[in-house]
Amino acid sequence: MRGRRASVSTPLAGSSPGWSRFLSGFFILAVCSPLVRQAWVEDEVPGDSRAEFRKLADKPAWPEGRAALGSYPREFEAWYGDHFGFRANLLRWHNGLKWIGLGTSPAQSMIQGRDGWMFTTDSRSIEMYRGAIPFTRRELEDWCWSLESRRDRLAQRGIKYVFAIGPSKWEIYPEKMPARLGRVGPSRLEQLTTYLRQHSTVRVVDLRPVLLEAKKADGKDDLAYYPLGTHWTERGALAAYERLGRELGEALASYRGQTAADFELVASDAPGDSWARRMYLEDVLVQKSVKCRPKAPRQAQPQAVTGAPPRTLRTLHPNQDLPRGVLLHDSFSEQMRHWLAEDFSYFSAYWRYEFDEERILGEEPDVVIQMWVGRALEFMPATFMLQESPAVLRELFMRSGHSILQVNSEHVGTAEASGLWRLPPPGEHAGGRVLVHLRLRSKRKGSLVFLQEGAAGAGGGRRRLALVRLNAGMNDLYALLDGWRPDGQLLLGPSVPLAEGSLALVDLEIREVDR
Repeated sequence: MRGRRASVSTPLAGSSPGWSRFLSGFFILAVCSPLVRQAWVEDEVPGDSRAEFRKLADKPAWPEGRAALGSYPREFEAWYGDHFGFRANLLRWHNGLKWIGLGTSPAQSMIQGRDGWMFTTDSRSIEMYRGAIPFTRRELEDWCWSLESRRDRLAQRGIKYVFAIGPSKWEIYPEKMPARLGRVGPSRLEQLTTYLRQHSTVRVVDLRPVLLEAKKADGKDDLAYYPLGTHWTERGALAAYERLGRELGEALASYRGQTAADFELVASDAPGDSWARRMYLEDVLVQKSVKCRPKAPRQAQPQAVTGAPPRTLRTLHPNQDLPRGVLLHDSFSEQMRHWLAEDFSYFSAYWRYEFDEERILGEEPDVVIQMWVGRALEFMPATFMLQESPAVLRELFMRSGHSILQVNSEHVGTAEASGLWRLPPPGEHAGGRVLVHLRLRSKRKGSLVFLQEGAAGAGGGRRRLALVRLNAGMNDLYALLDGWRPDGQLLLGPSVPLAEGSLALVDLEIREVDR
């Protein structure tokens, strides 16, 4: 009888008891060291908070009561995640591995282009670069309509209007975009500027040509846009400022702007706009910049501002022969607004897209300037400016005699649990633009939203058509319903749920309107 062969296990290399104990100890040390550091080493939160441009979570107090106990785990998790030991080091290693080692982005909000350039993905910027989300003919017509309406409305008060668009970085440096991103059509900025040149006389300043010209003077550490940021550099902003000044000079005989000769270019070690710090790699991804310093001392004096939106700049100039100006802008004009202040006897700059007509007209400007970055053409509706001009909408509504829906509080019925009312189906509609006039009472300030629901039924396929502000008391409102289709269910209600009885609809009418 054949006997069984005894099985003999061969020890793996490095599996000695000493080696196993070393690995176990190393694992325990790796797991526990963040806890030890968090408990005994001074907190590094201030630096982390500045790098990430946000306030990190505070340590929650021990819960008192059942309600506080329910939210405590979530608050503690947020605090622990923001204050984890070696957090900055781990983020740095992770970001460095992806950005430098693998050539990819560690964040969804940006991509890495050629030569290590960074490009934002916010506001569907990549789709806009590729030309994959073009304007429709109707949207281009509505942009033209909106700009001309604002120009004409201001002209009635003797005020000039200038609209300027700052190109996104990929408009000026397309060769730095990843090779895999092919273009399939023109960008929205290209479409809009071409259409306006052909169909309108409104003053629209396309800044692409001067930025492309400024690009020709690029040198080491002296570019028109920041490689690691989203904005133009100060030299790029200066080129845009000069071009805007030429337009203002044509609009206002009293305007005397500055030129590049009035500034000194100074090399700086400051990085300017850079995402390197957000990635904890500012000492590895080094970016230098060039500053534009005015040769003459500033004369425009900042004034205290009360009751205005945050980040408002207001100045007075000793030369009262200069014109008065108002600027509405986004982050692309942060530096430029200080240069513009020197060109006006009275100057207000509002860091916002919204147009507060009553406030602006009360400042009695000679010119109103709106300057946006090109990617705003993705998230700003084509009729945005019209929605901010109730007088224009009221006039359009009164001119139209084609009513397609009229309801009052009895017809609209009770609201859903979400606070939305379902409006009855409209009458015959020829496919034109539709404008709603409604009156309602509100117990508090807020906003009212118009939604359209597709054929999928309640709870699915809802699309926002308009958003209007509410005041406490009686509201008499007009709104243009962007992209409304007669085959969908129209809903109306507060943008955020309110207590039952907070809103009371008095009456509503929808009319089809022409330009």
